[in-house]
Amino acid sequence: MNDKGLKETNSGVKKKGDIEEIAGFAREVEDALEKEDVSEESIKKFDDWRPREDDSVNEIERKTVKAASITEKSIEKETNGLKKDMGKAGFEAVAASKKVVKKQSPEPELKEASKSFFRPIFAGSIKSARVLEEKIYSKVMTKFNPYFFDTAEFSADLRCEKDGSYSMDVNVPDEKQRNTLKGQFSGNN
Repeated sequence: MNDKGLKETNSGVKKKGDIEEIAGFAREVEDALEKEDVSEESIKKFDDWRPREDDSVNEIERKTVKAASITEKSIEKETNGLKKDMGKAGFEAVAASKKVVKKQSPEPELKEASKSFFRPIFAGSIKSARVLEEKIYSKVMTKFNPYFFDTAEFSADLRCEKDGSYSMDVNVPDEKQRNTLKGQFSGNN
């Protein structure tokens, strides 16, 4: 580790310092990764997670839990709630039965009835899983592990050291991107 607390690792770069130094480092990492072929979605998620100068440990923990838990799915946005969706399912089922009596195909109505019936159940299941996952992360995982961020393109972990300082590791699996990142920071030494 150099006098600026920066070190190259096998999988990326590591920085040690106070929260202001780590926040600056995280911002530089984000800028460096934006210049690479890293997806906008990964960069956006990292920007939401990365520590800021005024972040407390509780805020860092909250952002880690949010980044690690199941993201909101489109089905959750599509549901109108259990009562409305079940009402629509019933209406579509009645319409389908009328078509059967008239010897017409009830397929479109049955399809819509099925969607309306299962949509709030799936949405509720996803929401319940997210709540449980967030509780597990906040009550157990963040107590024993570093605060972390993970995508397929890169990951980072942040540790609060006993001396009050922080250390942040950024790991990049792609060799070209990793070498570019290391090069970016070796030029800052």
